[in-house]
Amino acid sequence: RLDRALELYSNKTLRFFIDQLLELEEEMKHNATIKIAGTKVTVDVYTHGLNDVTDVDRDYAKALNDIYGDAIDMMNRRNMLSNKQLHWS
Repeated sequence: RLDRALELYSNKTLRFFIDQLLELEEEMKHNATIKIAGTKVTVDVYTHGLNDVTDVDRDYAKALNDIYGDAIDMMNRRNMLSNKQLHWS
């Protein structure tokens, strides 16, 4: 099994991440077990019929990493913009 625990830090970032992850699952027609606790997400993926990890699972994991990176980048950009607005004179 491939599993990963992720921290999304805010509800907006969490919502973006989950929306993107569900779109990925729809496109790939492959589902993981997703657990959400606050802003923490745990994703567990493997091919249930084989009870093993396949290339599809590895592709899913790579795409999940990309989506997570996009979510964190979005959060960082939003924080940078709000910090700049606070410092204007």
